[in-house]
Amino acid sequence: MQAYWKKPLLLSFFFAGILFVDLCCEFCGENVPYFDYQRLLVFVEPNLNWQLDIDQFIVVSPDSITFVAEGYKPTVTNMAYGTSCEDDGDDGPKYYLDTLIISSNQAFDVTHPAGSSLNDIFYSYTGTTPKPISSGIEDVSFYYPYDQLYFYTPFPSSDTTVKHTINISFWKSNNQVASGSVDGVVFR
Repeated sequence: MQAYWKKPLLLSFFFAGILFVDLCCEFCGENVPYFDYQRLLVFVEPNLNWQLDIDQFIVVSPDSITFVAEGYKPTVTNMAYGTSCEDDGDDGPKYYLDTLIISSNQAFDVTHPAGSSLNDIFYSYTGTTPKPISSGIEDVSFYYPYDQLYFYTPFPSSDTTVKHTINISFWKSNNQVASGSVDGVVFR
């Protein structure tokens, strides 16, 4: 008769242990916390911010996004009883931004001929003190897969009728380049 209560007690301890392990460890099945991007989506958006005296923003977002897994984490119990997992890509980009180059296919002014870097006259709108991109890009990064970066220049072009094709290239920490462009940009 003594063996009758030992099996249920051992089984309940076993299942309680499995549940404890599942709850304490962040097992979320296939976890893909990072994202990577191969290209950039670039477009122009009118300025609706009355604090900046500019006509438009150049908006950049990641394109051709892939989610990078750090490994498969098996679960022992149903996930309804376990922890909740973050959305894909919530831990940020797999490779961080090393270098950023903004250029145009047309001459912007005498000191910026076609194809040259416009980093010294373009600013990143990040909410911090405005400074040219050429002075550092530590504030510039995609934090989420569908994040957007806003760039602008407070300087008018020497010819305000010329339509520019703006090219933006990001060199990532893995030495890959993600690029994008937008046509028909006029700077007034």
